[in-house]
Parts: sequence; C-alpha cells; structure tokens
Amino acid sequence: MKSYLITSVECLSAFFAATFCIAMFFSHLTPGWPIPAIIMSLLYAFVLFACTRLMFKHFSIAALMLLTPIVPLIALLFVLMLLPLLAKI
Repeated sequence: MKSYLITSVECLSAFFAATFCIAMFFSHLTPGWPIPAIIMSLLYAFVLFACTRLMFKHFSIAALMLLTPIVPLIALLFVLMLLPLLAKI
C-alpha cells in the first residue's frame, strides 16, 4: 500500500511541475522561442513517459484499469488549477 501511495505522489508531483513549467513557458514567449519550445516539449514528453512507465511498473492491472478514467480528469484539474496562478505571474 505504501509503494502505491509513494508512486502516486511522485507521478502527480512530477506531472504537476512539468505542466506548470510548460504552461509558464508558452504563456511568456520571447523572440527565438521555437528551439526552446521543442526542447521543452521533449522534456514534457519524457516526464509523461517516465510517469507512465513508473505506474505500469508498480501498479497492478486492476489498479491501472481503475486509474484509466481518473488520470485524464486529474490532468484537466491540474491545468485548471494552474490558470489563476499563471495569470498572477
């Protein structure tokens, strides 16, 4: 049970931090942004891949089946939570 909780917290915090960084980058564009945007997008994809791999490694099939409809909802809630924060910064 403890490893499920630790894995969940690690994945959620990594996803939240990565989403915040990419949202902050794309909301404050500067001249010459395409190359850093590609790098940021690749890093974001790496975080998503690493979190997915970590969850597949530690969770059972039943837990993954339960998480399948919940994960997109959590992602949407994270993006909505970031909007007021990004507006203030």
